[in-house]
Amino acid sequence: MTNLISSMGPMSKNPFDAMDYAESVLRPLWTIEGLDDPNKEKDVLEWTKNTVEVCGSWYRDYFQIQMDNLLLFKGVQWLNQDRYTSKILDRHGVPNRRSPRIVLNHLADFTEQWVSRLTRYRPAVAIFPTNTEWQDEQDARVSKMVLDHIWYQNVIDLYFQEFARQAKIFGEAFLFQTWDPAKGDLHPDYIKVRAHNKRRAVLGMDGQPLLNEKGEQLMVQSPIRVGDINYRIDAPWHWFEEPRRCKDDVDWAIRWYSVDKDYLKAKHPNKADEIAKDVGGDTAFNNYHFEMARLKNELVVYELFHRHSEFLETGRYIKFTKNCILENTELPYSHGKLPYVKFTDIDIPDNIRGMSFFQQLFPLQHQINACASLIYKSLVLFAHPKIVMPDGACDIQQLLTDSTILSYTGGVAPTMMANMQVPQELFQYLNKLEQTAEKLSGIFSMSRGQAPSGVRAAKAMRVLEEQEDKRAYITVTKFNQAIVETAKMTLSVAGEYYDDSDGR
Repeated sequence: MTNLISSMGPMSKNPFDAMDYAESVLRPLWTIEGLDDPNKEKDVLEWTKNTVEVCGSWYRDYFQIQMDNLLLFKGVQWLNQDRYTSKILDRHGVPNRRSPRIVLNHLADFTEQWVSRLTRYRPAVAIFPTNTEWQDEQDARVSKMVLDHIWYQNVIDLYFQEFARQAKIFGEAFLFQTWDPAKGDLHPDYIKVRAHNKRRAVLGMDGQPLLNEKGEQLMVQSPIRVGDINYRIDAPWHWFEEPRRCKDDVDWAIRWYSVDKDYLKAKHPNKADEIAKDVGGDTAFNNYHFEMARLKNELVVYELFHRHSEFLETGRYIKFTKNCILENTELPYSHGKLPYVKFTDIDIPDNIRGMSFFQQLFPLQHQINACASLIYKSLVLFAHPKIVMPDGACDIQQLLTDSTILSYTGGVAPTMMANMQVPQELFQYLNKLEQTAEKLSGIFSMSRGQAPSGVRAAKAMRVLEEQEDKRAYITVTKFNQAIVETAKMTLSVAGEYYDDSDGR
């Protein structure tokens, strides 16, 4: 039997090996002369293209492991297993119903148990005033109410569940927070005049109407909204963090996503001609196997966020495709940080990215699958009766039972062989593997609502539950800190963009 992954380590090679990246020079962003000069746009675009290419090579093996982890979570854990339907295929690619290969997907169960443990209580953040002044105390109360309202409107519980789930599967998760002017209720001033807001054509730099892929005019009707906080969680391979050894030294990060071309033209009419020419492959995905579901009319858009730093005081925000710069402004957030909160499963020394507990458990998971498959194979082979008889002693077609015939030449009367039992050592070995997997995952029978064997006293159960909580203390502490950082960033962005004219 062959498992799906040949190497499940956090990195198959050292990402800081100079031999692999000696020809790629990654300069700091602030070294570009005339960073905010429109005439220097070509230099900025060249820097972004080179940076995306370097990051794609830098994280190639790491992203591939994360994509493999997603297959393991879905139950695709054999090399000849279809990754979409989980069917076992034979060597010709045809579903094989007789294959004895079994998948007991403990990884998915452990992951969901961890998500339940981390998010079983609603996120609660206490906001304290910095002093005893009356105004400061009132501001703290108002901030708490604003935060609760924003989280209620966005159903933040679901975001934190996905936040925890991705961290356990991929080893890390990114909760992205930005200000979206197209979100929220209609602006009170716009409501008064919205009857006059008719669909209109989008004009390009030459003053002529822009055309879509079909050659038709782009007609839009843009309502004005009050705007609001926008949360988003993408898979970690959507993020290229600056290659560093320490997370505190990361100055910038690049996020990518696919967008419809017509939407981009309407959003950036002054770049419509360059957007229309943006065709072909994307250099970011040439370094590792990635199946990106992208429609024909879509292209990949990148967003670079540079935090406030020593040599770039106001930070930077650059939105670009592989052919043009769409936006190039200062970082639009006064908090000066990268606009995401990061949560890791297992921290790796001397590495800014996290590692999933899947890497530690998959060898055991593969042994569990192999053992279960062997038990199933034994049952199939010996469940049916075996009849031993001379060759031609009876008509096989008249047998009504699903029997296996062992015929030979001789004068012995037909006999029925005693069925061989499945060795009990296989079941004992399977149980031992599952117990070891529970120990390494930190998920025990108590977490699954089942009392350990021989334990019935409530006091003993509370002791065992407390022991489980102690084992999870490191992960729970990091997750709670991520919630606090999310609250701080949310209030910072809301305090910067909320306005009295919004009518909120």
